[in-house]
Amino acid sequence: MPDKTFVSCPHCGSQLHPDASFCPYCARTVNERQELSPPALSWRRALRRALPILAVLLLLAAAGTGWYLSTRPQVYDDGGTGEVIYTDEDGTYQILLGWRNTPYEPAPVITQTAEQDEEYTFPVCLFIHHKDTGANAGGIFLRKVASVTAEFDTPDDPSGYIAYDPPAYDDYAPDAALTSFTHFLGRENSARGTWTITMDNGDVILLHQTLNVDLIETVDIYPEDAPMDTIEDLQTLVDSIEDQVGDHDVVNLHLPAVTYEGGLSITGRPVNLYGNTEGEGRTVFTGSVQVNPKINNGVNYLYDLDLWGAETGWASPPPSGPGPSAAPSPAGAPP
Repeated sequence: MPDKTFVSCPHCGSQLHPDASFCPYCARTVNERQELSPPALSWRRALRRALPILAVLLLLAAAGTGWYLSTRPQVYDDGGTGEVIYTDEDGTYQILLGWRNTPYEPAPVITQTAEQDEEYTFPVCLFIHHKDTGANAGGIFLRKVASVTAEFDTPDDPSGYIAYDPPAYDDYAPDAALTSFTHFLGRENSARGTWTITMDNGDVILLHQTLNVDLIETVDIYPEDAPMDTIEDLQTLVDSIEDQVGDHDVVNLHLPAVTYEGGLSITGRPVNLYGNTEGEGRTVFTGSVQVNPKINNGVNYLYDLDLWGAETGWASPPPSGPGPSAAPSPAGAPP
């Protein structure tokens, strides 16, 4: 009987000492090796452990990106409204392009009427206000501005120029931060202008304004075209013109060398009066000439007339000699 303290070789069955690791009979190892694996970690548990770390990393990344973007120069485009609301460390400002008489209303689109190939000029104003109070902030704001430029794109009809003067302060509009006088040629035309305000901190403010030019007809009426030898004939002609031409057309009456006895009233639409300049005879009015057209912003021009009427506004004797004498309506010229 073999000693129970001995163990059998797992390969050949020979009796071996319990501590033996090698069988001398079959020359093979008798110890069984077991591979040990680390305990498996559930992927859900791993994800739960990683989520707080990922959240912190994402929060730090977002904060860093926000800080980086907040310190970079920004572009503020009005989107075609003619107005930008701009905020910095000193407050919030309303910045707009508009007319002198309406400083809080942006004018993104302007339509001007013009005679063919005539040259025109009108002002455009840059207004800057404190957004909360509406108070003028032009002086304060301009101290933080590096440059202001104004430029039109190429007009639809390049042969008809449309151009800004460099923006600058002008007494024409004392409440405006800057004013640019816009020049254009009388052509059916359109162009988009852009004011670029570059701040000291690198921010850029873009204000856009479109100018449309509509042509108007010029109607010249001479003594051979219509009766105008008496004040009654002339008044009848002036009164009838309103139904014969468009509201924005220019009407020029070329008067004969006669003396008109009585007053003339221009209250319908603007009419320009040209006195006679040929020969020695002149056009004389002994009565009043009242100019008050009902069309808003209407302007009448009186050229080469001798005005002896008591209600003309001129002292006696009246102006004489060549050269125009303009009489604008109370509405005045466009802003």
